[in-house]
Amino acid sequence: MLSEELLQIYKSTRQQFEGILLERADLRGAELPGIALIRSSLSHANLQEANLSESDFYKTELQQANLSRTVFTNARLRRAKLQEVNLTEANMRCVDLTGSFLTSANLQKADLTKAILIATFLKGCHLRETNFHQADLYKANLSRSDASSSIFTEAILKRTDLSEADLYQANLVGAMAFNVNLTGAKLWNANLIDADLTEALLPGANLTSANLSNAILVEANLNVADLSLATLHGTQLMGANLGGADLNGADLSEADLTGANLNLANLEGVHFRQTIMPDGTERTDTHMAPPQPHAPAILAPKPEQAWKRASATELLERFGSGERDFPQTDMRRASLFGAYLRAINLQGSDLREAYLREANLYSANLQRINLSAASLIGCDLSSADLRGADLRGADLRNADLRRANLAGAKLRGANLCNTQFQLSNLRDCDFQEANLHGAELDGADLTGAKLTGANVRVHQLEKTIR
Repeated sequence: MLSEELLQIYKSTRQQFEGILLERADLRGAELPGIALIRSSLSHANLQEANLSESDFYKTELQQANLSRTVFTNARLRRAKLQEVNLTEANMRCVDLTGSFLTSANLQKADLTKAILIATFLKGCHLRETNFHQADLYKANLSRSDASSSIFTEAILKRTDLSEADLYQANLVGAMAFNVNLTGAKLWNANLIDADLTEALLPGANLTSANLSNAILVEANLNVADLSLATLHGTQLMGANLGGADLNGADLSEADLTGANLNLANLEGVHFRQTIMPDGTERTDTHMAPPQPHAPAILAPKPEQAWKRASATELLERFGSGERDFPQTDMRRASLFGAYLRAINLQGSDLREAYLREANLYSANLQRINLSAASLIGCDLSSADLRGADLRGADLRNADLRRANLAGAKLRGANLCNTQFQLSNLRDCDFQEANLHGAELDGADLTGAKLTGANVRVHQLEKTIR
């Protein structure tokens, strides 16, 4: 059947079709709400931006079809074959994908809020920034998928396979993940507050700087997992296996470790406060250095000064007590979302891959800081001193850098979309391959700046100093 024939029949009140062949059909932008294409073949078809709400594609073949920005709200795609399909930015709210196959599919930025994905096969999929809020993923297979920055808030992840998945900066707040398989998963900077991970499988998982406050990890397997700098405040870890786990710099305040296995675990720098230990005793350490008085002048660190490791929790506690000087601090991959750090001194510190989204760093001393690959979306860096800073590959979308001093800073490959640079000192900055789309540069000094390969329009540079 041809695309035109299908559309004509559909318009003449017939909406149910079964066993038809529409391979490579061009149905871009088609209005087909409520259509039923059961046990049909639409492989390689182009349905981009089509309206397929409340449709039925039971057991239909859609391999390698283009379904980007297609509307599938309340649609039924049970046991459909969707291998290698393009579903980027698709609206799939409340869709039923029970038992469907989406191996290697691209669902980046798709909206699957309240979708039914029971026993759905999503192995090796591209799921960056995909929204699974309140979705049911019971026994679904998402192993080896890239789900970085995705949303799984209040999602059902019971017995879901997420082994070796990339969940960097993913949001799993309140997720119901009983017996979830996260073996070898990457959960750097992930947000797992209030998540229920009872009997979860997490051996070898990377949870560096993850936030697990008030999460339930009863009887969970965290053997040789990396929990360095993780926040485990109030976390229930009764009977958990933490053998050989790295807890360097983790916050275990008010956590319950009754009956947990800590054999060969690295507990260096762990913050214990009203923590219930495996034997039932309560532990509170008081060895932390007291807050130092705020120095009237910020001095550069001495060359012989040793690097200091600090957790996000420790930094925030000391900052809240009045301390402001933290030069030469090692806080790689630290999670400081929305942190108030106005006028802090982090000169020469290492915050590679740190999560500083919407943090307030107004007038901060960040000279020679390493923020490469860090997330600084919406961050307030106005009037900050970033001379010689390393911001290569950093994400600074919508950040405020007005009147900041970035002389000699490295911003190669950085995402500077819609960033504000008005009246900033950008002399000798390296912007090669950076994305400056929509960036505000009025009054900025770009003398000697390198812009080779940068995404920037001529009109953006009209009011700059060059």
